[in-house]
Amino acid sequence: MLAIKQQTHQTTKLEHWKDLYFKHKRAGYIAHTSDFKTHYYYGSNDVKRLIERTQGKYKQFISINSFDVNWQNKDFSRETTNLKQIRNIAIDIDQYKLNLTIDEVLDSLQALIVSNRIPEPNLILVSHGIQLFYSIDYGASPQMKWLAEYITDQLASTLTHLGADHNAKDMSRVMRVPYSINEKNNAPVTP
Repeated sequence: MLAIKQQTHQTTKLEHWKDLYFKHKRAGYIAHTSDFKTHYYYGSNDVKRLIERTQGKYKQFISINSFDVNWQNKDFSRETTNLKQIRNIAIDIDQYKLNLTIDEVLDSLQALIVSNRIPEPNLILVSHGIQLFYSIDYGASPQMKWLAEYITDQLASTLTHLGADHNAKDMSRVMRVPYSINEKNNAPVTP
């Protein structure tokens, strides 16, 4: 008889939410905004400043990926054309639009993970809605944008019944910052 080795999916465990953005990922800068007009950019040496600037503050958002910044010409843009490195795939779930509770969605997500319908996220954020993050170890080239958007769309399709936002798949988008405050319901954004 042949011995069959069962392979299991290993999800990289994060020690801190910042690992989604900075662990083994050095290309480009992460964008942060609170008003969607002004953006601040952070590299791996600026993590402490980013945390201090966002923790406990209302309406804080961070890009899921990094961007090329020309510091000399003061050329700062979160446009997809300036995408430097794909660091995460993220799914935004607005369960409240379907009158589902956060606990109901978390239970459903657990069942989908156990049944191998979706991979286990590296991080789940909860506040008014739910955000799932899948970290890409060492990041991916911007040329893989089409694949990251395809994967995002497939995950969102699987999670439609839970309120997944199909429009939130652009690689230049932002999501809420952990430990900031969601202004919609005054809830902390909890990992």
